[in-house]
Amino acid sequence: MNRVLLRCSFAFTLFLAAGFSVVAQEGAKRPITFTDMIGMHRVAEAQVSPDGKWVAYTLTTPDMEANRGASNIWMVETAGGAELQLTRSGHDSSPVWAPDGKTLAFLSSRSGDSQVYLLSMDGGEAHPLTKLSTGADLVKWSPDGKTIAFASSVYPDCKDDECNRKRDAEKEKNKVKAHVAEHLLYRHWTHWSEGKRSHLFVVPVDGSVPPRDLTAGADYDIPPDERSGPGDINFSPDSKEICFTAVTDAMEAISTNGDLFTVPVAGGEPKRITTQKGFDGNPVYSPDGKYIAYHAQLTPGYESDRWRVMLYERQSGKNENISEGFDRSANDLAWSPDSKTLYFIAENETQMPVYAMAPRAGAQPRQIVADGYNTAVSFSSDGKTLVFERTSLMMPAEIFVAEGDGGAARQLTHQNATILAGLEMNAPETFWFEGAEGTKVQAMLIRPPKFDATKKYPRLETCSRSRKMPKLSQPINKRELTRTTP
Repeated sequence: MNRVLLRCSFAFTLFLAAGFSVVAQEGAKRPITFTDMIGMHRVAEAQVSPDGKWVAYTLTTPDMEANRGASNIWMVETAGGAELQLTRSGHDSSPVWAPDGKTLAFLSSRSGDSQVYLLSMDGGEAHPLTKLSTGADLVKWSPDGKTIAFASSVYPDCKDDECNRKRDAEKEKNKVKAHVAEHLLYRHWTHWSEGKRSHLFVVPVDGSVPPRDLTAGADYDIPPDERSGPGDINFSPDSKEICFTAVTDAMEAISTNGDLFTVPVAGGEPKRITTQKGFDGNPVYSPDGKYIAYHAQLTPGYESDRWRVMLYERQSGKNENISEGFDRSANDLAWSPDSKTLYFIAENETQMPVYAMAPRAGAQPRQIVADGYNTAVSFSSDGKTLVFERTSLMMPAEIFVAEGDGGAARQLTHQNATILAGLEMNAPETFWFEGAEGTKVQAMLIRPPKFDATKKYPRLETCSRSRKMPKLSQPINKRELTRTTP
């Protein structure tokens, strides 16, 4: 890609607008403040029901006194209507529909450690399915509705939960609280490595037997710690196999490699199905069971490499790059019910369209949802309903719904409408300029509330910039924004 996109986050834009709160206010609307920004509801993890009639999602509301976010499960009809709150513990997230649409599985730490809970759509209270001392994360429901997969951080040499519980208790009683590191990574982002690994577990939905560790003894994380998410664990259509991403390189700290493995749900040795030295992730089985689509970075050691769409043929074991000619990075892969179309999102300049393409090399991706910055795409079982989250520099994420071909997109949730209605925020304006070595660079300009072109304002720059700034008067409708230093 020969264009560099300068993007600024929504949160930063709010701070930028707040910085100009000295501008005279007119009418009911006003510049945004920190209180407005921190009070915004966070919509996430939208999942459309199999029949396409409902969307379950997580809503997090900041609790300033507790210095945390209160997270609960909500639901809204795809036909439109009031948003319904399903849970109230303040510790719930990651809703996943049962294939028959009658039950929601979700994660909750309402009783301490995060566990998998089940909530019937017929009514009643949610009840825990798992009670592991090591907790649960990344919940997935099998297509036949009988099994739930999840991840849990355990000691690799422990064979049961009692061993993990005892090991944690001994560590808690130990008066020595030093972190002992015998290899890298000893710390990753916000937490220390304490000798545990995230393993892949399965448990029957009826709770008839305890959870089973499908990767017992593995000295690697599933999925890779801090580098992946729920999309890196998926069931086969017949519910007999799970494909997952793992990093097994001896020196994980300096590796950007990651490979795909499959493992029988009934138990067995994981089988590696990719071997290239870049990162392979987001495995998704085709409904007909013939393929596993995934995305891959092909350059070792290069974390900013472009994500290609790859295809693994299960019978032959052949891996094929089918999107090399597409100059964008593909994420959040999904299949159509007839296995004839692959869907994904890819950042394109200041937008994140939803794309569709035939699952073959040389096929040209086409945009089916061209407008907006869209994420968290999910389809109903028949492929006729498409749900996604959309955000912008003027609106936190809200849930949208469209027809399966991307048409007739409309907004479903309005969790921040009340706050936004009272705020004065200008839409971002984009322009292009020539950067280093003649590179074409796209930038975004956000004018302060009540902008007056005859006045001078401080300019706050974000991200990177070229040595020579462009004349902003030319690309922005010939209006002058005088540049002064803050």
